[in-house]
Amino acid sequence: MVNIIETEVLSMLGLRWQPSIDSIRFAMKDWAPPQHITKRTLLSDINSVYDPLGLLSSILIKGKIFIQQVWSLKVGWDDTLSEEIRSKWLKFYSSLFALNELIIPRLALLTESDSYELHGFCDASQHAYGACIYIRSSNQNGNAEVKLYTARSRVAPIKTTTIPRLELCGALLLSELKIHILWTDSTIVLAWLRSLKPLQVYVVNRVAQISELSCEVQWRHTPTADNPADLISRGVDVQTMISSELWWHGPKWLKEEKSCWPDTPMLPLELPELRKIKLILSTTNKEPFWAIAEMFNLV
Repeated sequence: MVNIIETEVLSMLGLRWQPSIDSIRFAMKDWAPPQHITKRTLLSDINSVYDPLGLLSSILIKGKIFIQQVWSLKVGWDDTLSEEIRSKWLKFYSSLFALNELIIPRLALLTESDSYELHGFCDASQHAYGACIYIRSSNQNGNAEVKLYTARSRVAPIKTTTIPRLELCGALLLSELKIHILWTDSTIVLAWLRSLKPLQVYVVNRVAQISELSCEVQWRHTPTADNPADLISRGVDVQTMISSELWWHGPKWLKEEKSCWPDTPMLPLELPELRKIKLILSTTNKEPFWAIAEMFNLV
């Protein structure tokens, strides 16, 4: 028999587990701000925050975006960065020590639940895109509970691209996670997934991948204000994340009956990224041009 005192905390997979309250905690290691900061320092610092479930994605993405911006300066790995960069990094990294106070219940299911669903949300901005997954459990009494299960984030490419393309990348990231119901606030992405029109190669390739991993009926629309993945795409500070009901429990309506969930609005008819098709007509003496033109409604 193993006796565990109430305040005892066990290390597990880089996290800390407190058995007495069955909760997970993060532990930031002691950190002394270096006098000189380099690209190597930044990378070491961000990698020292162990987050295997992605629960901190909405705050760590800010650090990753910052590092990408430093990369664009094209300085060496061990070159000393400017005092301005050092000051901004110290402010960001020092804020992470508030995570020591964060307590996350390990159990993500409602007591005596008999029904489970995985809901995924995706979003993108000019700087990043990501997906977060929630587990919705319910019981025969009609009670439901929704809790953050895992999340993923990606920094947007340095080369400028359009928001719809990044939204599509977020949708692909989400579909790779094999979720029951997938939510996006991009009507353009939903229209692309349903479109029979010829699309540009970049779009059609990703639409094909998404279609292989999911089916059209799985995709739904969420208002932007109710999309927790929006917190990943733009990044938030530690205190905002800790106190965010949207981040930890998803949109309020997800606890309600399906009849209360948002409907998909009318999708746009005019879509970007359509591929132009050139039609070349050839005729013979037996088939005058006007006859072929009439077939294609060209006259």
